[in-house]
Amino acid sequence: MSNWRKDWLDLPAWWISKKNLMGWMKSDDFESVIETPNRYVGRGYYDRIHAEQDAFEIREVAHLVQNSKPKVIVEIGTYKGGTLFIWTRTNPQAELIISIDLPGGKYGGGYDARREKLYRLFSFNRPDTKMEFLRGNSHEEKTCNA
Repeated sequence: MSNWRKDWLDLPAWWISKKNLMGWMKSDDFESVIETPNRYVGRGYYDRIHAEQDAFEIREVAHLVQNSKPKVIVEIGTYKGGTLFIWTRTNPQAELIISIDLPGGKYGGGYDARREKLYRLFSFNRPDTKMEFLRGNSHEEKTCNA
């Protein structure tokens, strides 16, 4: 199948997924944000976001991160985007959020490049937050210098 046809077929999945995610993002209540990765349902490449961490642990870490009010957050291993969602939505003061993910990696294999536009939605109402997406090995100097 040609690329233009794949892109055209992807449009309905994108619009449905975007609408569903925006519905979940109406509230920045901490508990709502923590639960969204488990409740959001999209379509196609955007079907799910998910945090792999234990629910209790991610909640506790998210509180710690939020309370420290970081200006920069670096996530290594984005996979399904659940923790990226949590960092973005619980830290409105963040000026830069970086996702480093290894395509074909040993622990999850990375995410499809098309999902980046879904992940960028996480900061839709955060005009002072810049998001960067690096696909590479976090142990390599060239990735860290990017």
